[in-house]
Formats: sequence, structure tokens, C-alpha cells
Amino acid sequence: ERGARVALLGRTRSELAETAALIAQKCGEGQALVVEADISDYAAMETAVSQI
Repeated sequence: ERGARVALLGRTRSELAETAALIAQKCGEGQALVVEADISDYAAMETAVSQI
């Protein structure tokens, strides 16, 4: 509502996409970035951070 952009990070893309869709309905497209990653995997986290 106030123009913030958020990054959604998690292991399950479908759940992240659901949340991103809710944000898009309320705040418009492009406000939520979906990044699928497992925080226990260091390489995956490096990749995730580079996407944000």
C-alpha cells in the first residue's frame, strides 16, 4: 500500500507464488520478488542474495 517492495524467500515456489499473488492483488504487480532457496544450503543462499 505504501510502495514497499518485498523479497519472498523460501523452499516452496508454489507457496511463495501464492503469497506474491496476494501482494499483487493488494499492491500491484512487481512489488514482490519470489526467490526459491534453502537457507541450509550456503551456495543457494549466495545465489538468492545475488537475485535480490
